[in-house]
Parts: sequence; C-alpha cells; structure tokens
Amino acid sequence: MNGFLRPLLAALTLLTAAPALAQYAPLPQGLATQAWTEPVGFNFSSAPVGLIPVSDAHTLGKEIVLTGGAGSAPACDQACGATCQGGCQGTCCCPPRYVHRSGAFAEFLYMRARNAEVLYGTRVNGPAVAPPTPPLQLPPMGITDPDYSPGFRAGFTLALDDCSSLAVSYSYLDIATEDAITADPIEFIQPMLLHPQSFNAATNAELATARHDIDFQLVDVDYRFLLCGNSKYVLNAVLGARYGNLTQEIDVVYDLGGTLEQVRSKLNFDGGGVRIGLEGDRQIRGGFLAYGRGMANFLAGHLGGSYQQGNEFDPLIADVRWGAGRLISILELELGAGWRSKCGRWSVTGGYHVNAWWNMVPLDEFIRASQSNDFVDLTDTNHSVNFDGLAFRVEFRH
Repeated sequence: MNGFLRPLLAALTLLTAAPALAQYAPLPQGLATQAWTEPVGFNFSSAPVGLIPVSDAHTLGKEIVLTGGAGSAPACDQACGATCQGGCQGTCCCPPRYVHRSGAFAEFLYMRARNAEVLYGTRVNGPAVAPPTPPLQLPPMGITDPDYSPGFRAGFTLALDDCSSLAVSYSYLDIATEDAITADPIEFIQPMLLHPQSFNAATNAELATARHDIDFQLVDVDYRFLLCGNSKYVLNAVLGARYGNLTQEIDVVYDLGGTLEQVRSKLNFDGGGVRIGLEGDRQIRGGFLAYGRGMANFLAGHLGGSYQQGNEFDPLIADVRWGAGRLISILELELGAGWRSKCGRWSVTGGYHVNAWWNMVPLDEFIRASQSNDFVDLTDTNHSVNFDGLAFRVEFRH
C-alpha cells in the first residue's frame, strides 16, 4: 500500500508546485549570487535557491536586485529581458520607464514676445497733430517689435517613491529691443508717445530712438504623480504652485531740433497661485522619443504702471501712476522630440514652447490709456502678452 501512495503523493506535489515554479528559470551563467523578485500572483517571502524570474522587470512588484558586481551584467540583461536592452546600473537592472527618479535639468530657451510691440513714432509729410489723431504717415514706422532672445530654465527633481516626485524650477527670459528712425529734410517725425497736452508747433522731431525691454521670471514647485505607463510610454499629472513676474518697459528720446524730449513707461506684474497640467512621453524607436507638456497657471497679484515725460528744462511734464489687482491665467504648451540613454540616466530633448499671459495689459495699451486719461479699457480680460520659441533640455537622473 505504501508503495502505491508514495508515487501518488509525489505526482500531486509536482502538479501543485508547477504553476509557481514555471515562473522561474535556472540561474543564468555568470551570476555569482542569488537574484530574484516576487513573481506576479504570488507573495513568497523567499525564492527557490538558484532560480530567477524570466518576466520583464516592469511587470513585477519589485526591481530585480543583483549583488554579483560587474560580472552579473549579462545575467541582469537576461533577467530583465527587453526592459534593460543591454545596460545595467551598478548592481540593479534599469528601472522601468514610468518610475520617478531624482535628478537635475537645465534648459536653453530661445523665445520672443508677441502682441507686445509699441509704435513710438511715424515719418510724416503733413502738419503735426496730437495723438491719438493719426498723421499722414510715410514708411517706415518707428516700432519696437521684440525679437528672439536667449533665456534659461533650471531645476531639480526629488523622487518621493516609484510613482511620485517633487520638482522645483526657475525660469528667466530677458528680451531687449532697440530701434531708431530719422526724417528726411522735407519730412519730420510725429512723436506718438508724447502726452497730447504737451503738443505745440515745436513738437516735430528729426530723430527718435527707443529701447524696449520685456522680461519674466518664474518659480515653480510641482508635485508630479503617475497616471499610467509601461515600458513604452508614461503620463504624469502635475499639481503645484507658481510665482510669476513680468516687466514691460520702454524708454524713448525725441530730438525736437535741439531739445531732447524723453518718455519712460513701465508695467510690472507680481503674483502667485496654483498650476495644474499633464506631461508625458512615448518611445518612438530605440532611445528616441516624442514628448508633450500642457499646463494651466492661475496667478493672483498686482499690476502697476507708470508713464513719465520730461526734458532738460522741465524734467516732469507728465507723471501718471496706475495700479490694480489682477488674476492672470498663463496657458503653456510644449511639444517636441528627444533621445534618452538605455537606462534613462541622460536625456536630451527639444521642442516648440508657447505660453500666453491672459488678462495681462500690453505696454502700448497702457500708454494710450495714460495719454487719454481713460483706464476703463484696461479691465478688458481679452488683453494678453504671449511668448513662443524653442526649448532645449538636458536632464540627468539617477
């Protein structure tokens, strides 16, 4: 009887253990010590000695940890399958694409401002008229239209766990534009930024020069968490806070036949608030990828402006000061492509970036309101100042 039961019990034992043991393969050659993880669907506190999972690491609850040193690299690659693709980090296989990791990044920005130009003078061949009455213009007009300028963004990320991280960044862009126009002997320049009440027969300019500056500074603190992802793509949600500063300033000098008339005007916004958005990327082929980021920022702050006119005889002919509380919406979108190293330590990306500051008064609108002493239209929420251009990023993660 015992001779019959013993083979039967041995067969039942093999049938019961087969599903679990099928998830393990013999220990690859070159692996000096035991390496294993929890197989999918099981919760073993220890693994069979000499066995290693053959499933991809990104499908498992824990990373495969190897302690065999550099000689274990081939075994690591074999254990991780397509996830590692020939590269190992120290004693561990490459983390899955979606795992949040600590690191630092730097970006080069090459952007310009739009909807921010200022008309400061026109060449005319008729009688002088006070703004805002249009003169009989001749080309070219004197306009400061901001062009592309360099800026930067830099920051770091701190992984809280595999599925979330904290990111801090600082962005700065300064755009400076200079322009000048001169009048021919039978023409003159109509100074478009002088206050109408200061106009007289001697306000015909022979030369006008202008310098226009626009700059912004941004500080972002973000909490990023995983929505979904696998070995090919990742999508994260972003919740955070932003401080923003935007300054617009112009300085114009008119040569009125020996008398220099100067106009200075400035608008400055300071505020802070919340931000929300999505960011993600998808592997295209090998290490190449496509990525996208979209953010909505809502900043509450103060918008203040000044308009001053003077000359060497009267340094303060006109002095206008204005200020109001503002809720600014900054909408951002960036799309591009890049490359990431095998284990994701290094990445290089580049793309097109645009951000729109809604409910932000352009400097030209503020100057016209100061000339007419009518600031009602400045409450129009359709005003905006926009920026667009290229963003190139280098990132290191460990």
